[in-house]
Amino acid sequence: DLPLDSHDEVGVLGRRFSDMLAELRRTQARLTEAHDYLNNIIESLNDVLIVADDNGTIIRVNRAARQLLDCTSEELIGRPCMELFVDAAAGNGDGPTASIPAIEAGRNEQKTMLRKDGGRLPVLFSGACIENGHGQRLGFVLLAQDISGLKAAEMEKRLLEEKLSRAQKMEALGVLAGGVAHDLNNILSGISSYPELLLLDLPEKSPLREPLLTIKQSGERAAAVVQDLLTMARRGVMVTEPLQINALVREYLASPEHNKLCELHPEVTVRHDLAEGLSQIEGVPIQVRKALMNLMQNAAEALSGSGEALIRTCNVRLDQPCHGYEEIPAGDYVLLEVRDTGTGISEEDLPHIFEPFYTRKKMGRSGSGLGMAVVWGALKDHRGFIDVESHPGRGTAVRLYFPCSTKDVFAQIPAPSTLEGKTGRGQLILVVDDVKTQRLIASTMLNRVGYQAVAVESGEAALAYLEQHEVDLILLDMIMATGMDGLETYREVIKKKPDQRVVIASGYAEDDRVAEAQRLGAGQYLQKPYSLEKLTSAVYDALQAKD
Repeated sequence: DLPLDSHDEVGVLGRRFSDMLAELRRTQARLTEAHDYLNNIIESLNDVLIVADDNGTIIRVNRAARQLLDCTSEELIGRPCMELFVDAAAGNGDGPTASIPAIEAGRNEQKTMLRKDGGRLPVLFSGACIENGHGQRLGFVLLAQDISGLKAAEMEKRLLEEKLSRAQKMEALGVLAGGVAHDLNNILSGISSYPELLLLDLPEKSPLREPLLTIKQSGERAAAVVQDLLTMARRGVMVTEPLQINALVREYLASPEHNKLCELHPEVTVRHDLAEGLSQIEGVPIQVRKALMNLMQNAAEALSGSGEALIRTCNVRLDQPCHGYEEIPAGDYVLLEVRDTGTGISEEDLPHIFEPFYTRKKMGRSGSGLGMAVVWGALKDHRGFIDVESHPGRGTAVRLYFPCSTKDVFAQIPAPSTLEGKTGRGQLILVVDDVKTQRLIASTMLNRVGYQAVAVESGEAALAYLEQHEVDLILLDMIMATGMDGLETYREVIKKKPDQRVVIASGYAEDDRVAEAQRLGAGQYLQKPYSLEKLTSAVYDALQAKD
């Protein structure tokens, strides 16, 4: 400031100079305020902002950039900006591949940024040139939005969609399998049951015995495949009991199926590691054994040349959910694991291994194509979970998690029944079935072992017969093509005859309808095709309960 009070030319010049200086100070204050305001905007941005000069050298970064990349301003300023980006699609994605032209042209592209610790972050990238009023390029401004959360949500959505698709696929196959099983089991009853009846009347040295045995065994093998369909589709009837998995493993290791597997694959070494003090589970022995057998079959076939298959059991407590092939909730489980050192499963095939008929094997040489689908269905029936770990060339581990049983007392497994002492004494049995051959088979069997059988074709016909006659027991089909089904028929029967004894027989029945009939008082459930021994035992037990 020039403190001149004179009114001459020097004084006027001095005052003009002081006014100009005051204006410059006001302009400087406005510029400082604008600078601070712009700086606050840049620092408050949630997205990464990087400013580079014309050569691509970083000259400014904001708070979001420092936090996201875990770097200080000093560590970033002066570095080429392309070092912060990597193109995962180029080469192996091991180094920076961005270029100044790529940055200049970038508009809302997905890129990957490198953190200080080497970590990688997916970002939505935009880049633009900074130019002066003459169109000369002065530098670049880069914006990047962290989309790792969106990526995670996108991944979760995709996994949920895959899970839903898998569930819908299995449900559709279940509906198909249920209908097929019902018809096939009715057909197979004749193939399995008539040879059994004929064999009872043939002498030991008859040349017809061997062909009849072959027909009977073929029918039983076909029925086992149908049962696999039901297990896969979770359409079988569950009758659970307390089980010790170690006992089932030892039974399998001593079984003819395991011996045959060892004969077919002599180069495979089978080991087991069974934990002591294993908790018990609630389940169906045949389903658990079948799941183990299928896993061992797959393990042996995955080993080309020599190798090892391991069966392991242990108690597992999960304090928090485990995310593997599927999410396993926290809880107490019994783990049954089958591990092999074989070829492993490719990443492409892994999501599909539990789908029916999805196989890389030659169909007809390694089973029906239902093996792993049966494993899946069995675990779901037991309210269990599955995890799969596989590395191509290093082997596969399949882990089955069975929920621990809350019951403390082991149920004794009954010894196989025989016909001795279980034949009838002329009791009247009413056979209710909509299939003529089924009525004939059941009646012939019952008459053969001392009962008097009468057959009708529907629930309505059964009710009409019961209006005029007393019967000791009803052998009742659950699924009938027309009119009343088995459950509806039974409900009407017990309205007038509450103590009427019933044994349910069907080739396919929904578990909840069978359970409802049994809750109302029905006896055992017989899966078609049934043997003479099973039919006789079920009828005898039901009549004994009446007595």
